[in-house]
Amino acid sequence: MPFNYYHQPSVVSVTPALGPARGGTTVTLHGSGFGALATCQRVIRLGYIQVEPTYIDKDTMTFKAPAVGMPSTTVVAVSLNG
Repeated sequence: MPFNYYHQPSVVSVTPALGPARGGTTVTLHGSGFGALATCQRVIRLGYIQVEPTYIDKDTMTFKAPAVGMPSTTVVAVSLNG
């Protein structure tokens, strides 16, 4: 079984930039490297919360924002290896 390397994905912008604490907002991430290796487990992290993307192409990912207990700001990151 071969081992494959990939470029780490990069998030350039998040649209929309905010949503209600009850969640449910469809959020689009714009960047690069999202489509690398279809066999990778793509994961979006909002701080410590992990969500699965609902749509992926090479430079766009979308997901539904989860509900949170209190409004706040968080860091958005993408991982291709879970």
